[in-house]
Order: sequence, then C-alpha cells, then structure tokens
Amino acid sequence: WGPNAEVHITSSTLSNRDSQNAIIESIVAQADGSATLKLQTGIDAVISEQEEPGQGVEVVLVSRNIVVEGEASDNPQLGGYLQVFHTPGVAQTIEGVEFVNMGQEQGKNRFALQFLYTGDVPGTSISRNSIHHSNHRCIVIEGTSNATISSNVAYETAGHCYWFGHESIDNLIIKNIGSRTNNNIGWRDRISGHNDHEMATYQIYSPLNDYIANVAAGSDGRGFRMYNDWRTLGEDLVNTGKGSLRRVAMRTFKDNKSHSNSWQGFSLYDFEQFFTFRNEVNVPVFENLM
Repeated sequence: WGPNAEVHITSSTLSNRDSQNAIIESIVAQADGSATLKLQTGIDAVISEQEEPGQGVEVVLVSRNIVVEGEASDNPQLGGYLQVFHTPGVAQTIEGVEFVNMGQEQGKNRFALQFLYTGDVPGTSISRNSIHHSNHRCIVIEGTSNATISSNVAYETAGHCYWFGHESIDNLIIKNIGSRTNNNIGWRDRISGHNDHEMATYQIYSPLNDYIANVAAGSDGRGFRMYNDWRTLGEDLVNTGKGSLRRVAMRTFKDNKSHSNSWQGFSLYDFEQFFTFRNEVNVPVFENLM
C-alpha cells in the first residue's frame, strides 16, 4: 500500500458491474490502527462498513512489485498461463505476484494459475497474489492436497474464478476475494466437459477442503457454487471409481460472504447426506454465510 498503487473497490449495489478502480495519492495512518486513503481521482459513492455493518464494500490492493503479464493481444486465446504440474512432495511458494492477461479461452489446462495433480504438497502457499483481466479463470486446484490458498485478490476474470476439482483434498482456502467474474465465455467458447459459461466466483467440486472467510464480491453468474458429483473424476475427467462425492462428510464452510451477483450468491447441488445417506452425527453445517 503506497502512493501510485492501484486499488479495486467492489460493488455496493446489486450489480457487480458497479465495482471501481482507483490510484492511491497518499495514505495517512490513524491512531486507531486504521488508515485514510486519498485517491488521485474521485469515485462514485459507495456504502461503507461503518454506515451498514456487513454491507460495506471491500477495498483491495491490486498492485504488486512482481508482475507476470501475458503478451498484449485482442485474442482471448493467447493469454499467458502458469502451471505447476505433477510435483508431489515439493512445497511451492507463489506469493505477492500480480498476474495480468493470463489464461487462454478454450484452452485445456491453460488457466491463469493452476496446480494440476501435484499430489500431497504440505507447506505450499499460494497467497497475497492479485489476478486481473484473465481470459480464463484465476486459481485452479486439482489433484492437490495440503496447500494453503489465502488472501488472493481477483477481478475481471472470465468463466469460473477460483476452481477446486474433484480430487483437491485437505486444502485451506481462506480470506480470498473475487470480483467482476464476467460472462466473456459463452456456451460455444467453453472447454468440452466444463461449464464456464455458468460462471461462479468459487466453483467447488470437492467438499473435502476448508473454505473460510472468502468473499464473492460480484459475478455475472453465481458467487459460491458447490456441486457434488455422483462420481469422483480424475485427470482428463476420467472416472476414478472412488465413489460418489455426494455421500462424503463435508469439511468446514464458514464466514464466507457473497454479494452483487446476477444469479445466486450461494448454491448447493446434489448433497445426498440430506436425504438417504444422511449422517446424523456428522451433519454438514454452513456457518455464518453472508
């Protein structure tokens, strides 16, 4: 945070398209530990947390000292991408990076930032990054365990943003934010077998991660979408034979917030424990969802 850094201000209306960006002119620290930002230009009036507790906009820092930027192009199929692929047991650290013009529309496994079947990687941290103007998703986690995905910022991304596949297990997803999840990917533009035309800021296929204090701050589609498949699909969407994800005990889902979405803020599909296979002892709880 400092002069000339860029910030993103989420929408305080029903429309995600009322989010805004601005450049910091100066910062003044206050005695109570807060700070006052002076911006180089004015912005449209927004609702503050002080005015309406629980309804205030989020202000997030976009600028980072390290920038990874795809080559400029009007073709959304030509963005850059970063993939960590099949690295079991190797802790990865990706922190404090700004990703711009990443992802390739219609490109299989060509997302802004992807961990693809890296296996068990304790100590891995994907944290405090910013991802914006992505042609396809923001952070994709599949076939990966024991990673921490925290305090990342994403806005103006196409298709799903944060995406957690069937075999992402035992990961901690905490204090991330996504805004302006756009509808640039239509039905004809999607990858076969995927549904990015039904964009969600958090697309969750695995109930076996912990999702805590994340914010879906505006989407042309959904905020949080949790879909429990009757199969467990592996690499290349092959059925692994490991059984139905609809019948497993769900992990933690609490303190998550969703607003300014065109469709549902939170949607849950096909969780059979509520009916025939319900576990009376381990009842799933969605706690303090806003």
